[in-house]
Amino acid sequence: MRTFIAVDMQVGQELSSIINKLRADLAEEQIKWVDFNTFHLTLAFLGETSVEIVKRLERGFLENLTDITPFSLNLRNIGTFGTSAHPTVIWIGVEPSGMLQKLYNGVSAIISAHGFVPDDRGFNPHVTLGRVKRQGNADIFGKMLLAYRGQFFQSSKINKVVVYQSALNPKGTIYTPLYEHYFMQQRV
Repeated sequence: MRTFIAVDMQVGQELSSIINKLRADLAEEQIKWVDFNTFHLTLAFLGETSVEIVKRLERGFLENLTDITPFSLNLRNIGTFGTSAHPTVIWIGVEPSGMLQKLYNGVSAIISAHGFVPDDRGFNPHVTLGRVKRQGNADIFGKMLLAYRGQFFQSSKINKVVVYQSALNPKGTIYTPLYEHYFMQQRV
């Protein structure tokens, strides 16, 4: 089965309104938009993974992510991957966070111990909004990037990391949680 590790991101009212406006502004472009209900920040894409390896990852999370506590992430800025003339992905940026980096490092160590190689491009935290299938008007993307440069959208509470199965389907990708590891509250 095809798997990845992520943290879920809830879409609040203000962000929902902004994304709907963005979709309307880019309605003439061929973009496959991500469903609000599946918003997530990917920590590691694993690809084909056996059930046994998922069980081993569960044990790794239980043993090695004990010092991760719930934290918040700020979503700010809209950007694109690809070139300015030919964007391929539209994303919302995630501000750097010490706890997010600690989680990413922990997940990377766990998957490395099971033969997976972390992304060699490094960690660039973002939430994908849509994938550009074909672009007709390059100027509209430039205007969009300027309009939302540096804008704060929302803060999201992160209380778990999830191993997902990703099943490709003609109507869209279906994400099924295989394992959820909840972070422990700090005791005072």
